[in-house]
Amino acid sequence: MEQLSEKLFKIFNVSRIVMSLSTGSIILLFSIYSVSGQKSNVVSPHYLLPEFTKGTVLLKAGTPRELKMNYNIITEEMIFEYPGKYLALTNIETIDTVFILGRKFIPSGKIFHELLVNSRVPLFAKYTCTLTPPGKPSGYGGTSQTSSIAVVDQLFSKGRAYDMELPADYVVAPNTEYLLFKNGNFIRIYNIKQVIKAFPEKGSQIKEYNKKIKTDFKKQDDVINLIDFCNK
Repeated sequence: MEQLSEKLFKIFNVSRIVMSLSTGSIILLFSIYSVSGQKSNVVSPHYLLPEFTKGTVLLKAGTPRELKMNYNIITEEMIFEYPGKYLALTNIETIDTVFILGRKFIPSGKIFHELLVNSRVPLFAKYTCTLTPPGKPSGYGGTSQTSSIAVVDQLFSKGRAYDMELPADYVVAPNTEYLLFKNGNFIRIYNIKQVIKAFPEKGSQIKEYNKKIKTDFKKQDDVINLIDFCNK
């Protein structure tokens, strides 16, 4: 199967093809390119974790799979190592949870959110980034949508979106959005007023809590502690 994939890649010069792992339990959309030189364990800020780490893909049905994975915050895909390549998990709807280093990543459409608080009103983190190419005032996630698309397309066309390191003149600024899941909907929170709106029955307690603690929404532990308090 590996030889067939290589032939297809060389003949048709495509960047994405579909194939199945040997068990047939996970269908993977391959973002394929040849890896030159040695792989580095340390990766760029456009990956969530400092290195690819063995984790488990728990399926809604079928046998769990162990893979070395990391989350690409440019493409918002769960990437895993396959001999000589980096590939993206697809058929996301068949996946229940991805576990890496004790962290839980839950599918949400075509991307993954990290589950931070598993309670009555769960808290999730959505990881993205602002990507600024050389000489451009606005990048991926910036004010220019046309520029955003062009930057990502440029990286894909050069096979660089999955590299361990981006070109040195690209600037990556990781971003975390915090989301509550309530009544079947995600609610974005980035200040205390939005948290009170999500927990109106605890408004006065949340105000008192925030006077003492002064929640910093740029610190994940602060947000987790606040939502733990709100769920009590």
